[in-house]
Amino acid sequence: MQIDNAVSPVSETGSVVAVAIFLTAIALFLAATFILSHIFSPRRRGPVKAMPYESGMDPVGEARYRINPRFYLIALIFLLFDVELAFFYPWARLLGSGELPSHEQTILFVGMIGFAGLLILAYLYAWLKGAFRWP
Repeated sequence: MQIDNAVSPVSETGSVVAVAIFLTAIALFLAATFILSHIFSPRRRGPVKAMPYESGMDPVGEARYRINPRFYLIALIFLLFDVELAFFYPWARLLGSGELPSHEQTILFVGMIGFAGLLILAYLYAWLKGAFRWP
């Protein structure tokens, strides 16, 4: 019994036509959505509608003011450590599964201890430089 893996030209052409029909339907749906929303949307313009929206409160003060860069630094440090800690789950899962030979488990364990040590050094460096002190 022999199985023929060749794709027939009829099915290939049919799939191309199906994709073309699908893309055309998407384009028509998008165009109809934009046109209908433009036709039926309310048009009440005025000074109240032109005001910036700030959580339902009247805006107070100037919108452009300087923010201390430490806030950005703390956010970036948080993201860095958060993303790097995501590497610990697959490592622990693989190490705890027992599917690896002992020498590969040792290499994996030593590598992750080095990675964790590097994270701790980076945290200490940021702490000593005062990155976590509030202004």
